[in-house]
Amino acid sequence: KDPFFVEFGEGCERRQRNLRKLVDRAAKYGIRVYLYLNEPRPMPCAFFEKSDAYRACRGTLEWRGIVNAMCTRSPEVRRWLGDAVEQVFRAAPGLGGVLTISGSENLTHCLAHGPKSVYENDPSGYCKPEKFCRRCEKLTMDESVADLNRVIADGVRRADPAARVIVWDWGWKEPGRTELGTVTSAIARLKGSGVSFMTVSERDKPIDVGGVAVRLNEYALSQVGPSELSLAKWRAATAAGLPTVAKAQVASSWEMSVVPYVPVMDNVAEHAFNLMKAGVKGSMLSWSCGCYPAPNLEVFTGVRTTDRSAADVLDRVAVA
Repeated sequence: KDPFFVEFGEGCERRQRNLRKLVDRAAKYGIRVYLYLNEPRPMPCAFFEKSDAYRACRGTLEWRGIVNAMCTRSPEVRRWLGDAVEQVFRAAPGLGGVLTISGSENLTHCLAHGPKSVYENDPSGYCKPEKFCRRCEKLTMDESVADLNRVIADGVRRADPAARVIVWDWGWKEPGRTELGTVTSAIARLKGSGVSFMTVSERDKPIDVGGVAVRLNEYALSQVGPSELSLAKWRAATAAGLPTVAKAQVASSWEMSVVPYVPVMDNVAEHAFNLMKAGVKGSMLSWSCGCYPAPNLEVFTGVRTTDRSAADVLDRVAVA
């Protein structure tokens, strides 16, 4: 609950109580629970018309004209977001941490769907540059996402300094800059924040299938990661002192998402071995397709620093 945004937090006591039970139950098996944060969510335009104080928190208008961003440069939004995260972690001691996404379908900050230049150059006419947030119109994507994630990380740390904050770079791109340029700038701004940096392992990997040349957008079991772009991002994160995390699918992917797992253990082993060689410290092994407890998972988690090749991993798992 919040003293300023009085509408928020209705029923939070019950939800926090249930979260606490889940955290305690998972702890019995050595499992830590992480929260996925896609915050702050945009609010209906009418929400901001309730008072002058709320109008002061209004950010960029989403292109369909239905919702506005909660401007993360607004003092009250920043205070509420940090306090809300802190409250949840105090209510459920033992939470492992959070995974953030700050460039998704939801307008989680004023630049989440691009800077003002996107609105100015939109041929459809839906994006109105005059509806872009005045506070944020001169910001770059890296400034906005780094600032937002620092607010979240600070709230988590106030409640539990040991909890992890994993920052995912999905959607960190803007016109006129390479994805690597935007991401490395954001990483530099996150230096000293204590967050971990995560990117999709196969992101932008070039492939040629049947003479059709494309670049991977995300997960692929038929293609072995990581990509050169992802390796460059992790090198930048390591140089900034941020722990690195790979996001991958190892059981199934959109290539064959209707089965529990695709038996391509050789590719999985090679991918895991490549990540180990690259010094990547963590991994998230599922998203929309899930991660069935298949031999693929056993192979991926079976990699050791003593392995000389992916074949070593396969041989050990096969014998076991």
